Amino acid sequence: MNADRGSNSSNSSNNNNSSSSSNAVGIQHLPVEVLHQILVLSRSSSFPVVCRHFRQACQNATYLVKADYVFGRWVDFFVDFIAQHPCRLHKACKKSVNRLVASIEQGRDATCMDVTDCVLALIRSKHLDIVTFAVEMGICTVQVLDRVVSMAMALLPKCVLPHIAGSHTVCDVSLTTPQLPKRLFRRIDQLDTDASEQSRPRKRRRRRNGTDEDTSSHLAAREEHDEPLPGSTRSLAQLKELVWSATKVPPYTWNESDPVSKPMGPVPSAEDFDMILTLLVKYAADASSHQGYPLAMSVHHRAFSLAHLLLLFGAHPRCKDGLAAQIAIRNGSQDILHLLVTGPHFDNFMEDELSVLPWFIPGGMLRLDQTHLRLAIQCRQWDLVDYIWHEQEVSPDMACLRLIERLRS
Repeated sequence: MNADRGSNSSNSSNNNNSSSSSNAVGIQHLPVEVLHQILVLSRSSSFPVVCRHFRQACQNATYLVKADYVFGRWVDFFVDFIAQHPCRLHKACKKSVNRLVASIEQGRDATCMDVTDCVLALIRSKHLDIVTFAVEMGICTVQVLDRVVSMAMALLPKCVLPHIAGSHTVCDVSLTTPQLPKRLFRRIDQLDTDASEQSRPRKRRRRRNGTDEDTSSHLAAREEHDEPLPGSTRSLAQLKELVWSATKVPPYTWNESDPVSKPMGPVPSAEDFDMILTLLVKYAADASSHQGYPLAMSVHHRAFSLAHLLLLFGAHPRCKDGLAAQIAIRNGSQDILHLLVTGPHFDNFMEDELSVLPWFIPGGMLRLDQTHLRLAIQCRQWDLVDYIWHEQEVSPDMACLRLIERLRS
């Protein structure tokens, strides 16, 4: 009897173990909603790249999930940075950082933080604002960025927020200035408007309810910007279209038989270009970010309209010792060089319509000198040599004349 009881108990335990092992679910077999919650709570940059399944699940997350993830990543980044760079001059700054770090260690939210003058100066000098951090991430779209900024406006102090078109704080000089991310200007040549890309129909994925995914997202974005901005009769979307239309001016060497209704030169993808316009028009991003990197890359890819857009919003061609002009000369881009010299082109109507944006300040003009003339001679760009010499009235010295004689002989 005892042996039978022992065998029965062992059989029941084996059955329980087998049933428990059969009911075990691996992390890869969890529902997508659970994976999204893990992503938001973990705030891990490694979780989306563990495997292809996780990456696909994170990419297909809604913009609300992505916004929560980006906002949490910024909080962790900001707390770690100010903890590693504490202010050693003021006791108030040190106490504020200690309280913030303690709240994070105890699992509390760090949104109710005290921002001292030293911390605010650190945010501006190191570009630690939430918009700059968010747009550096590849999952950040315009819809995600707007959601992140809405969360920041509700939870963070006003002094760490950027300028926002249509808000009542647009004229506050104490607000932070976001930076244009470099990633948006590295893939300019992937889409060229000279090709027949615009005329080819684009395939659209359909949802189960029969609606187009792209159409529904664009309609949702349009509904958010239908209302006109304060002091203007145009909405934000209309202002963005107006700004882009202003960049479609004929270049210096334009042929009258060519159309001017389309952009001159390559442009980024539609998603990246919408982000650039949103950052410039809505969030007052610095067009001369990263020491003029956006303008230099636009000139490098011969993107005339994109360079014109950056100049409209204050990009200065003298950044980095006039690197943009040097690139234009090496590439033989006379149209872009003339644009850098004369500045952006806009009429009184454009100036009146964009007066609602206090940060709409066109960039300065570049003055050519013998350094540019010598560079054009060294690169054997004889059309540019004639342009700089005769039209810009830059007289060559004896060294330039000897160099011309030696290279042409």
